[in-house]
Amino acid sequence: MRGFFAVAALIGGVFAGGPPGLQAKDCPSRLPSNLHAIASTDFSWALELRGFSYLVGSRSYLFPAAGALLRFEPSDAFSVDVEGVFRDKTFTDCSKAGDLPPVQVRTLALFYAPGGGALSFRLGRQEVRLGNGLVLDDFFDAAVVEYSGGGWNLSAGGGLLAIGAARETQACQKGFFFEYKSCWKGTCGAGYGDFGLAFASLSRRFGGGLRIGLLYERVVAETDTYASDVVSLFGQARLPLGFTLFGEAAVQRRPFPDLLAFGWHLQAVRAWRISGLGTLQAVLHSLYGSDGERGAFLPTFGTVTLAERMHYSARQGLSWGAALSLTPAFSKRLTLEAGYFSNSGARLDALLSEEFDFGLTAKPLGSDLLRLTVKAAFARTLHGSVHQLRAETRVTF
Repeated sequence: MRGFFAVAALIGGVFAGGPPGLQAKDCPSRLPSNLHAIASTDFSWALELRGFSYLVGSRSYLFPAAGALLRFEPSDAFSVDVEGVFRDKTFTDCSKAGDLPPVQVRTLALFYAPGGGALSFRLGRQEVRLGNGLVLDDFFDAAVVEYSGGGWNLSAGGGLLAIGAARETQACQKGFFFEYKSCWKGTCGAGYGDFGLAFASLSRRFGGGLRIGLLYERVVAETDTYASDVVSLFGQARLPLGFTLFGEAAVQRRPFPDLLAFGWHLQAVRAWRISGLGTLQAVLHSLYGSDGERGAFLPTFGTVTLAERMHYSARQGLSWGAALSLTPAFSKRLTLEAGYFSNSGARLDALLSEEFDFGLTAKPLGSDLLRLTVKAAFARTLHGSVHQLRAETRVTF
């Protein structure tokens, strides 16, 4: 299964093994890690069933979902993945989106790594994630080439946004219901081929847990308003007191207006094992996007998720907050979560929104074969208060 790990490294991009998102949507597919061989053939499969109950204010929704993966892997150097998603989700906040198809193709990609695997190629529908996801983290019909060796990593490619699987338009997992936040990016109601991407990234790993990388991204859009060139600096470093810092800072130039815009995302992570209590993990966030006379920072393909609501990319102004996760000593099958996030205005003065999150995840069988999740969010905004409650059951075969 070395081919799988090479595929995972490519999908993860230059920043594979990046920071955990305690309050983020559970975006990465769990199917590749639960594959079952089909007799003595080169094929393997995985299946996942889900049920969702979602409440927003006075509205409530209940819908099923499913995901399936089929892999053909005749050798460690070559594999083909096909992953499909069914979601009986019929509502969206985007009036221009029309009816969302219940079935989407999430992955349809060929992977090839000749020789020792330092050089690899991936062609087809796939997730492309580089840096910390600030400017590039979405699904594309693309060609990607990557080279890794001697601590260096070079990745380059290009393709078209896969509208049917794009994280901002269809949600990033099998059935998660969330607010539609794509209209301001121009992808609301967009047709296939309206958004294209070309990118190149170079990173270097040093001793002591230090990694530094540089990413260039060019966005081609049918409407020039959403076209842009972005350069970002990203990396990872160990901090005092046992924290690990993940960060990405970017500058963006868009033709309308022809100004430079700036943004960053910083995330510090620390875990403690406390006798008698359990394992406690803390994540501190800072997310910023410029606006006004300095230009609006709008990373079209960025998907930084800080919490259960609203932070699907950089918002203009400063968002910051913290999340805690506790696995209690009396049961490692439970995880308790809590978080707080706020968003200030572009001039860092007015508080536009603040949010409180609470959650519980249970694994009754001690594995991901059966997972139960309940999460609640309360947000106070300039337009009033919003309450959310989500319950999820997932069975992975």
